[in-house]
Amino acid sequence: MLAMEGASGVLVAHAMTGDVVVTHPESTLWEAARTLREADISGVPVVDHRGALVGILSEKDIARSLAELTGRHNAPHILDVLLSGSGSVGSLAGMAHELLQNTRVSEAMSLDPVTTSPDTPLDTAAGIMKERRINRLPVLKSGHLVGILTRHDILAATP
Repeated sequence: MLAMEGASGVLVAHAMTGDVVVTHPESTLWEAARTLREADISGVPVVDHRGALVGILSEKDIARSLAELTGRHNAPHILDVLLSGSGSVGSLAGMAHELLQNTRVSEAMSLDPVTTSPDTPLDTAAGIMKERRINRLPVLKSGHLVGILTRHDILAATP
């Protein structure tokens, strides 16, 4: 855990990314995967039509969904699905493509994401991320998404 509380007073608000890329529950995993690639990120908050946070979607969630939908339940990564050895790579890639286009974000997202507030000490947020083994924390203020804190943000904020 970072030793910043008290001495430096660094808060989540000082380190978070304010311009948050999001996706929606009704979007397809294909659309969400494209969003991740275009933004060069590995996960996004999922917000409903009012902008309320309803979940979080990560590359791991997408890979887990593909593994379950293709019958590769123990495959934690998409490469494990593609390299599983059953069928041709083309047919597995085609199946994965079809599943991504026909599966909604709401079917793969993690519900009840752990969140933080802008005025949380950064070391506290970092401790939560370490303890929960998560890579990002949506930042809420008065129930509204105002940012996201990632491991990269924490590293960039440390001396």
